Amino acid sequence: MWSTTHGAGRRLPCDPPTPGARDVLPGPPRRTRGKTGHTPRELVAQAHERGLDAPGTRAGAVVAWLADEYGVGRGHAMALVHVLRNGAAIRTEHVGGTGPHRDESDTLRLDGRATRPA
Repeated sequence: MWSTTHGAGRRLPCDPPTPGARDVLPGPPRRTRGKTGHTPRELVAQAHERGLDAPGTRAGAVVAWLADEYGVGRGHAMALVHVLRNGAAIRTEHVGGTGPHRDESDTLRLDGRATRPA
């Protein structure tokens, strides 16, 4: 188990880095499907059915729904909020780069790792 310093020197457990982590959603959602049993695209559809993608919807409503329904943490939930508000597009600053935050594309694959090109 890896740990990282967070806030005022607190050490919190976290997952080791996973190559290609941005295949699913921005932020830390490497395990969203494993935890919920749904791909990000399916979660976006469920949010739409609940009206959580309507303009003016507070992020806290999405965070509360995912926490109550699936036990998803705030970081993963906020990644879904990003997709609900902005679609599958992400900033291009790391596209084609060589650093740890690099991406091959400015479009997220919402169907999970199974659709990642070889």
